[in-house]
Amino acid sequence: MNLSNSNEEFNGKILWCQTGSDSQGNNWTMTSIDQNWQRTPFQRIDHAVRQKLPPAQKDFSTMIELAKKLSEGINFVRIDFYETDHGIYFGEMTFTPAAGIAVYDPPEWNEKLGDMIKLPKKSEPFNPFK
Repeated sequence: MNLSNSNEEFNGKILWCQTGSDSQGNNWTMTSIDQNWQRTPFQRIDHAVRQKLPPAQKDFSTMIELAKKLSEGINFVRIDFYETDHGIYFGEMTFTPAAGIAVYDPPEWNEKLGDMIKLPKKSEPFNPFK
């Protein structure tokens, strides 16, 4: 089975992950979890959520460590990894997932998550490769 994993990074700290399956099929699920593979108190409303979480991915802790390194010095980024029978594959780094308009349930988490992003005080062009 191929599973995808996205890590939501705020200021170099992983606050939650998303585990998904069947991203190319009709049964796509995306479930928000923490670093201990436990369901978070919020979920995106635009994806089906798995009723039962699958077992933790074999290389989940490696994905977490890679995401921490890749996100150093970045205010917010989603980093996608894919676990396959052939190992971990890096997908992409996304700075505005869902075009920045993802909606979460329960609704109070929309503001809580937004408040976690700490933007720089002075206006500088963002350079993720700095």
